[in-house]
Amino acid sequence: MYELSQLAPVPIEEPCARIDSADYGTRSAVECGVFLRMLERLFPIPEEADAFLLVEQFTHEFGMYREVCVQYSGHDGHAYATRVENELPQYWDEIATAELSWYRKKLNYRQAVSAKSLSWDDVPEPYRGIRPPENVVEIERPRPPILRVA
Repeated sequence: MYELSQLAPVPIEEPCARIDSADYGTRSAVECGVFLRMLERLFPIPEEADAFLLVEQFTHEFGMYREVCVQYSGHDGHAYATRVENELPQYWDEIATAELSWYRKKLNYRQAVSAKSLSWDDVPEPYRGIRPPENVVEIERPRPPILRVA
């Protein structure tokens, strides 16, 4: 029998999508997906642990909300779940920050294409996929402005 432990939708000290916001569904799905991948990087599941990370939806008086959870069974699974709960990160890591930036830009491109102010052919290749590319940190890394000397 599996047990479910609710973790959080995002790192502890980071703001998350507000349930009452118009974009909650899209934003919370992105945030939880990015957080889940971050936790998978930080807390690889030991082979002996019967556990896995997932995004679950729950209901309450204000509607539906999402959280990243760990589902587990047995002693080793419980030990893994307890470790993740006790060591939840406070902030997004570099990869997660880049993924969030990628998703924001992808949404902006999608909206521009829908509004016909941009053609799909004009969308840069890295933003055409459904998930951030492997080199997302390099793509989303802020670059200093180029100073031109006259």
